[in-house]
Amino acid sequence: MNVLITGATGFVGGWLNQCLAAKPGYRVLGISRSNQWPNRLEHLVQDVPLELGDCTNAPLMANIISNFKPTIVVHLAGFTSPGLSFRNPSEAWHDNLEGTRGIMAGIKQSGLRPKVLHVSTGLVYATPKNIQSLDENAPLEPASPYAASKLAGEYLAQEVANRINIPLIIARPFNHIGPGQGSQFAIGSFAKQVATIARSGKSGVIETGNLQPRRDLTDVRDIVNSYCALMPDTIKPGIYNIGTGISYSMANILDRLIALSGVEVEIRTRDEHLRPGDPLDFRANCEKIRQETGWIPSISLDTTLRDILASFDEA
Repeated sequence: MNVLITGATGFVGGWLNQCLAAKPGYRVLGISRSNQWPNRLEHLVQDVPLELGDCTNAPLMANIISNFKPTIVVHLAGFTSPGLSFRNPSEAWHDNLEGTRGIMAGIKQSGLRPKVLHVSTGLVYATPKNIQSLDENAPLEPASPYAASKLAGEYLAQEVANRINIPLIIARPFNHIGPGQGSQFAIGSFAKQVATIARSGKSGVIETGNLQPRRDLTDVRDIVNSYCALMPDTIKPGIYNIGTGISYSMANILDRLIALSGVEVEIRTRDEHLRPGDPLDFRANCEKIRQETGWIPSISLDTTLRDILASFDEA
């Protein structure tokens, strides 16, 4: 199977490339705005070639697709931070909508008809009125430029896929975390601060936003396994939620990180870390992907948090 991955050198892209490189029968090509792997992914140089390219450039995408002849295109590239999208809405819309337009137009222009796995987000859903998990039929109401641009990308991908008759899977992962994720995300920020305090050997201060919201947290390594499970031709096109179905408060996550590291800290909440429109409880109903593929997450939360701490220890 030939797999073309956009956003190949990013947090999720790196883990997906590692997953596929270890599987027999897979030939992988990555597309990235960078022409080299970051340090943490240098071991992929021998296994996964990289093409330098911007997904908004449809003729370039068409050329890459024509030459590589992918069985499936996994579209990961885009603006990834809900929080930063409030400060950079134009960038979020450009990367998430125009990037999708470019890759779908590139497929059309190539004349080939690969399957497409378009990675969106669970944040396209409206905040639930009751404490309940969200299935694929839940109401849609994105609450950030990031989520709105991802939903627009979904609609664009669906329109083009229907017009040129290609199978399309839309993945809606809920929060995913793991080693290699940047500190611009809440749990990465917590872990970086905790690891820094632990290295100092002294007590310290951790700055946070609102710690009450509860989130469905899946290890990125389980997330990429779900993407692999969705790739075969036997999987029905459609929308698939990806998550654990269990939510944890940010306070609980921070407490776990502190306990795992053994540090003494003072916690301070800062207004600039607060995000408007944050739902209180947000978790996925993932029965559809489990019934269709058999996928279930397998990595425990504490294992994930321990690995995240270790990644910042090595930084």
